[in-house]
Amino acid sequence: MLPGEVAPAMAGESVNPYDTPDANPLIERSGPVSLPPGPYGAYRDNRILSRWVVGLLLFYAALQAFWLVVNLLYSFSVAATSSETLDTIVLGVERISWTVLATFVVFGVWIVRSGKNAWLFHQLKRHAANHGGRRYHEVISTTPGWCVGWYFIPIANFWKPFVAMREIFRASTTGQAAPGYLLPFWWTLWLLSSMGDQLTSRPQTGPASHWNDHLITIVWTSSSGINVALSVIAIQLVRTLTRMQIDSAHHFSDMDAEVLKRPSPGDRLTGTFLDR
Repeated sequence: MLPGEVAPAMAGESVNPYDTPDANPLIERSGPVSLPPGPYGAYRDNRILSRWVVGLLLFYAALQAFWLVVNLLYSFSVAATSSETLDTIVLGVERISWTVLATFVVFGVWIVRSGKNAWLFHQLKRHAANHGGRRYHEVISTTPGWCVGWYFIPIANFWKPFVAMREIFRASTTGQAAPGYLLPFWWTLWLLSSMGDQLTSRPQTGPASHWNDHLITIVWTSSSGINVALSVIAIQLVRTLTRMQIDSAHHFSDMDAEVLKRPSPGDRLTGTFLDR
């Protein structure tokens, strides 16, 4: 029985045709898949890597939530935050900095691997469309490496990483698409978090400083709240894309193998057949 098929009913067992299907059939899809390699290598299942990303995001969100509560308690209990209190908050921020670095590294690896899978799915979808005599209009232009590299390019990092992630999602969609709010909400929170980090990292001493202790506490508190929300939406993004890619891998693996091996007339003319 192919992945995703429903087992036939046992003798004497009635089947209700109006039953709601399993809301998450992808969770049961654990069998091997057989796909031709794409331009950036073979398909790789990201489930284990996604669990590491989610675990780090949960830990980071918990620490940010803790410091959010601490900042709120200080802001409501005293009129102005003492220098001793500020030192305590700064020490806490420094202690979670390693979590930020670890999360970024693992998240970046997950993005690169998801990008490689997306390029494979893009070519498989184009190849299948050519075999069916259909036109394929989707475009993917960001390489897996630049899906992460754009985060480090000034000015371009305001929109290029979002475009790259949107291309990955589109190329990975063969069934139900991701919720429409997911990517815009995630990117808006990412931009707000980046701006908050810039504000909290500004030097707070010296003649040019116009910050007061109370305002610093408000900025740190707001930044922590945004980071908690960003972690939550990022977890949903990771889980959603990982499930979509598992679904796409099984979708193409269930296709007739000859369709994926034999170039179509359109492929011969355009040279878009999968590299082997």
